[in-house]
Amino acid sequence: MLFEKSRKRIEAEKLRGMLNQKLNQMVRLNKSRMDYLEKFKEMIEEYNTGASSIDVFYSKLLDFAKDLNQEEQRGISENHSEE
Repeated sequence: MLFEKSRKRIEAEKLRGMLNQKLNQMVRLNKSRMDYLEKFKEMIEEYNTGASSIDVFYSKLLDFAKDLNQEEQRGISENHSEE
């Protein structure tokens, strides 16, 4: 059980780092995506203060990653350039 929790923390940290990079790039290219950045920061703050468990945090990160991908695809499907 301890190993599983430790592994989830490692995986959550990897995912958080990848999302952070992707999100910073998306915001740099399109400032209207700042609300995604704020939501991301709120999730991290909730986890850091102990308001959510590693399981909940990891699940939220996965859902957030899906939202970011949908946002990215939306721009592409509407033929908008990132700028």
